[in-house]
Amino acid sequence: TSVRFFNGISTVSTGFMCYFDTSSKGTREIDFGSVETIENSACLLGGITSVKFDDGSYPNLKTIENYAFESNRITSLVLPHSVQSIGTGAFQNNTLLKKVTLGTYDTMGDNATTIGTNAFTGCTEITDVYFCGTPSDWNKLNIKSGNECLTGATRHYILGSGITVTGNTYPEV
Repeated sequence: TSVRFFNGISTVSTGFMCYFDTSSKGTREIDFGSVETIENSACLLGGITSVKFDDGSYPNLKTIENYAFESNRITSLVLPHSVQSIGTGAFQNNTLLKKVTLGTYDTMGDNATTIGTNAFTGCTEITDVYFCGTPSDWNKLNIKSGNECLTGATRHYILGSGITVTGNTYPEV
């Protein structure tokens, strides 16, 4: 089952409340295409297993507001380099979330300025975070408290030309 937002839709509003039948098995995916803002609680408790934020051209998503995806069933998350703000509790209690990618081969560190309080709290299965940049870029992020599930995972730094360095620290070159 899937839902796709076509070009021209810039905001998914509070109260959209995308619900899927959580008793059925299988993928429940939302493709946000060219959406720029996902408002507070827009997809809260929706049974969502997969989200896509890039329409295949230039990613437009800038803001994921508070509790936008709280308590879903997302297993892997790829946030485009265009994201500037992830709100309080935005992905909290996605207990199946294992892998988070911040940015897509671009300078995410200059764009994703804030990850809100408890944005990833309760996501206790996160084992890996893929970050497009260096540890210096990572340190530029404004990661608020309550995101230990994200900050405590093994980081993989994706550098230019697709080179990946694994480990939470490595010598600057």
